[in-house]
Amino acid sequence: MAGLGMLLFSVAILKKSWFAIWQPTVYLLPVFLIGGLLLLLVYGGRLTGLRPAVPLVVLGVLELCLAIDLHLAAMNQQGGIMSRNMLQELYLNELRSIPFLTSTSGCYNEDFFYTLRPGQSTFSNLEYTNELNIHASGFRAEEQDFRNGEIVFLGDSFTMGWGVEAEQAFPKVVEKLSGMQILNLGMPSFGTARELMAWKKYRPESSRLVVWQFCANDTSENSAYVHNDLDLEISPRWTYEAARRRNELQQYYYPLKYSSSLLRCALRRAFGSPMEASTEPCLEQFFAIVAKWKEEVDLPLVIMDLEGGKPDGGWYAAMKDFLRQNPMPQVYLFPVNELLSENDYYLMDDHLNSEGHRKVAQGLWNFILTNNILQPAQQEVSFHL
Repeated sequence: MAGLGMLLFSVAILKKSWFAIWQPTVYLLPVFLIGGLLLLLVYGGRLTGLRPAVPLVVLGVLELCLAIDLHLAAMNQQGGIMSRNMLQELYLNELRSIPFLTSTSGCYNEDFFYTLRPGQSTFSNLEYTNELNIHASGFRAEEQDFRNGEIVFLGDSFTMGWGVEAEQAFPKVVEKLSGMQILNLGMPSFGTARELMAWKKYRPESSRLVVWQFCANDTSENSAYVHNDLDLEISPRWTYEAARRRNELQQYYYPLKYSSSLLRCALRRAFGSPMEASTEPCLEQFFAIVAKWKEEVDLPLVIMDLEGGKPDGGWYAAMKDFLRQNPMPQVYLFPVNELLSENDYYLMDDHLNSEGHRKVAQGLWNFILTNNILQPAQQEVSFHL
């Protein structure tokens, strides 16, 4: 009994990804978790004389306390029993749902692997609930944007407006500030390679400026693209479906979800080894893709870096050094990291809140005006800080 209980419980805690192999196995995770725990408690009760109901009540109280702490932290945007770091670790690794991996807000796409699902849907996590109005292309844009867009935004979830309404996302705020039509081609988890592919497919003839948002998690996609002669192999549908099932385990509640997730985080912290990415190959790959874009497009380009959590300026400094050594005409580097603080991000989610988006938009538009980026170039400029 003890061996079976330990096996079931260990698989539920240590091999969570196994339950995403097939749709029916998704529902086995709580069965393994609760079944294994009950067997262990019954066996332990026989050895100690303690009724299994006692530790079950204790676990139930712990689960309730964690649920209250998480929801109060989300509502008040400040930590309670758990610190901000612990809340973020628990939420990001175990609880956060991804919009393009939900059945209502995402779908497989043969050109890009996935997009947001065309039409209207509601997407939510602990700290926000947003309406997604998605164009037939799969992007958070409107038909007129594809015809008349003057400023095109390329990027990932930050550019798409993860966690805020479309009108609060910095591309739309720039549209209000400038009076110019924008096209938002931001898509969560897209690397620079797929962002370039989106540009090639949907570029409006009316384009006057491109704003390209970089994130360090683009590395694996960009590396595959660059090392495959600037060609990206799109994964098959079954790969997307497996990822969607993994997201289901994050999206839905099951008994003792918070307690078991906290245990996983503790084990990860105790036995995991943090990995640090080198900036050099990452930036070389990013700028190799940008250089390919520049060969075909004669438009000014503003580059900015947005990372999960407050940017420390490291990527901006590395980009500045790279461009000094490898100048590119009409490329402008926007120091967005200087504008943002921790308060411009959600407490648990590592994305910008509405105030963060407002700061980015205002700073970006001021940067465009200060550098006369939309004016006809009088001379060739390598890059601007």
